[in-house]
Amino acid sequence: MARLGKDIHQNNPGEEMNYHGVINMTANPYEGLNYGYPDCFAIWDPSVVDGLPEAARAKPGMQITLEEGDGDYNDTFCLEHTTPPRLTFPAHTAPLDIKFTGNGSSAYISFHGSW
Repeated sequence: MARLGKDIHQNNPGEEMNYHGVINMTANPYEGLNYGYPDCFAIWDPSVVDGLPEAARAKPGMQITLEEGDGDYNDTFCLEHTTPPRLTFPAHTAPLDIKFTGNGSSAYISFHGSW
C-alpha cells in the first residue's frame, strides 16, 4: 500500500471489525451504511501516513484513501461519509476465531499473523 508515493504497507491498512447491528433487529440503523472498502481504508499506524487533512487528528481506525485528490473519493469523503470500524487491528493479521463471554460484554480474538 502506498500513499502519496510513500510505502506505508508495513503497518497499514489496519484490519477492521465492523458492527452491522443485531442480526434479528427489525429496524436496523446499521443496514446499508458505507464501511469504506474498497475506496477507503482504516489506518493502523498514523505516524507513517502523510497528507492527512489538517482538521483530522489521525488515529487508528480513521478512514483514508490511497491517494488524496479531487476525485469522487478523497480523505474528506472518507471522514464524512463512511462508518469507521468498531475495532482496528494491526495490519497483516488474520482473525481466526472470536469467543464472547457469557453476557457478551467482552470477547477474545485469536489471530494468525502473515509476517
